[in-house]
Amino acid sequence: MSRFLLLFDPAMNINKPLTDKGLDFLLIYFANLAGQNKTSFEERINWSKKNLTEIFEEYISDRKKFYIERLIKINDKLQFISIMFAIVKVMNAYSKDKRLNIIINNPILFDASCNGLQHFSALTREINTAIQLI
Repeated sequence: MSRFLLLFDPAMNINKPLTDKGLDFLLIYFANLAGQNKTSFEERINWSKKNLTEIFEEYISDRKKFYIERLIKINDKLQFISIMFAIVKVMNAYSKDKRLNIIINNPILFDASCNGLQHFSALTREINTAIQLI
C-alpha cells in the first residue's frame, strides 16, 4: 500500500486550534487538490479564497453539475470535499469571531510511495528518525 489516510486520535491531545498560518496551509492544500500545485503559495491561497464560495455553493445547489464539471477533474475527490467543508467550517467560525477555538480533524492523505519514513518522521516530529534519513 502506498497511499492511505492518517487520522490522529483526539485522545492523544495533539490537536491544537487552527492559527492564521494553519489556515493558509489549509487553503494551499485545497488549491493543491484542485490541481493548482504548480503556482506559488500566495497564488494558491488567493485561488482558494477566490473560488471556495463558488465551489461550495455549486456543491450545495447543484451536485450533478458539481460532479460533472468540477469533481471529475479532481484526483482525490473525497479529500477535496473534506477539506472544502473544513475551510467552510473555519470561515464560519471566523465570521462569528470564534476562530481561536476551531480545531480541524480531517484525515491527512499520506503518500508513502517516496519514502514514507521521511513523511512519518515529519508528522510525528521524530527528530532522531529524521536525522537518520538524511
